[in-house]
Amino acid sequence: MASGEICDILAVDDHQGLAILELKNVEDRYLIQQLTRYYANLVEEQPFQQDIDYSRPIRLIAIAPSYHRHNVVDSEYSKLEFELLQFSVIKDENGFHLLLQQFEKEFAPKQYPIAYQEIETPEVDGIPEIPELLVRWLGGCTREEQEGFLRLRSKLLSCSPRMKEIVDKRVIQYGSGKTRLCAEIYFQRKSQRPILFLWLPTPTTYLWSRAKRVVVGRLRIWTDGKTISHVGHVAEGFGRMKTQEE
Repeated sequence: MASGEICDILAVDDHQGLAILELKNVEDRYLIQQLTRYYANLVEEQPFQQDIDYSRPIRLIAIAPSYHRHNVVDSEYSKLEFELLQFSVIKDENGFHLLLQQFEKEFAPKQYPIAYQEIETPEVDGIPEIPELLVRWLGGCTREEQEGFLRLRSKLLSCSPRMKEIVDKRVIQYGSGKTRLCAEIYFQRKSQRPILFLWLPTPTTYLWSRAKRVVVGRLRIWTDGKTISHVGHVAEGFGRMKTQEE
């Protein structure tokens, strides 16, 4: 982060030269201005000086599926140099591949294999089809984690006829309504992984008093799909999460 703005990727080459990478999965006409701001902020603040040689040229790299004509105009008349890379994903008999090519250049694209693990989605009587959103989220998980999430989902949806699966952009909730939840799968953008929360009796170490009554709280569960390694209490979102050991 520099001047309150977050760059997608900061990298250094073998000579400690800085590279700023901005990643887009859709066309964005303001891409050049964004990279320009990052450049100005980093030149002014110069963070990580032990790792970066700011006397060397800074590379400004954009990676996007396509480029708006304004990107071309802005880069052409800017004092800075920009590298515009166009990406696409292809599938052949050997799997999925990422293609990277310099925009409007005649060079052959570079091809990189993409690790891909198909998610098995067995049909269970009475359980609705798995939402496409959850399938995408599980794409970055191990086979064991995928199976664990899907087993939990089946148990939740089969435990009561009133149980609902409420799908939103960043969260999938389970309960008889939004105010009566028992589980939540939340997608964390930073790690690009789904995070599991359960409404369970709160461990006594979290109680502000020594009251004997059971308090149900929203607990984050660290699990490999088979066993639970940690439990952390967080009221909403991700916030400050304390594990049971803490």
